[in-house]
Amino acid sequence: KIPFEKLTYSFSRSSGPGGQNVDKLNTKVEIRFNVEESDWLSSKIKNKLKETYSNRINKIGEFIVTSQEYRTQSENREEAENKLIEIISECS
Repeated sequence: KIPFEKLTYSFSRSSGPGGQNVDKLNTKVEIRFNVEESDWLSSKIKNKLKETYSNRINKIGEFIVTSQEYRTQSENREEAENKLIEIISECS
């Protein structure tokens, strides 16, 4: 189980088409967490994340998942959380 309350969420303007929403609303969602400091992940999963998804980990060790597919922040947040669940499941 992923403790979503321990993750860092940030919101920004999406890029690409979408009409006025793109210009005015922060609908893009980014979820971050530090892989090494995550006490809710086993060392096996941490190692697998670092091996398989090294392109999603920044220089300070944060794993980043984004979503900007939808027109609303809530839909993008749900999509980003689902992506993270899928990635963690795949690594376990």
